[in-house]
Amino acid sequence: ALVLLLAAPMGLAATEPDSSATDPGGDPDRALRETLDGFAAAWSVSDHAALAGFLDPEGVLVVLGADPERETRLMPSQAFYLFRNLFRDAETHSFAFTRIRPGESRAEYHAAAEWVSRSTDTEEFATDRLLVKARRRESDWVVLEIRALR
Repeated sequence: ALVLLLAAPMGLAATEPDSSATDPGGDPDRALRETLDGFAAAWSVSDHAALAGFLDPEGVLVVLGADPERETRLMPSQAFYLFRNLFRDAETHSFAFTRIRPGESRAEYHAAAEWVSRSTDTEEFATDRLLVKARRRESDWVVLEIRALR
């Protein structure tokens, strides 16, 4: 179960960005793919330091836990500790993005993910769905929101 947790499945092999994320040559936006692949890879090995490096330096909105109204804006240095504590309580079994769609503009994408984890306390498995929003920042992409889906 998700108590101050968020998650997403691993890799993008089966998920291509929408055609609106393509450059004029028709190739998927490599920077977006690299960001999401890297985020998924870091999540799958519970690398809290690497995950913090994918976040918007101006802060990330985190909406996790039982109350969807409770929003927290964290700086990457604060999110580092959130991820560290999250992975201390839940071991990742798998993490994968299941769908990627454009947001309000070509500079923003929404990626749905599935995270399967095992509680370190109860040994029980849980599957959580997350929404990860990414935005273009100059030539790169950064994660600006992580939200648990209910």
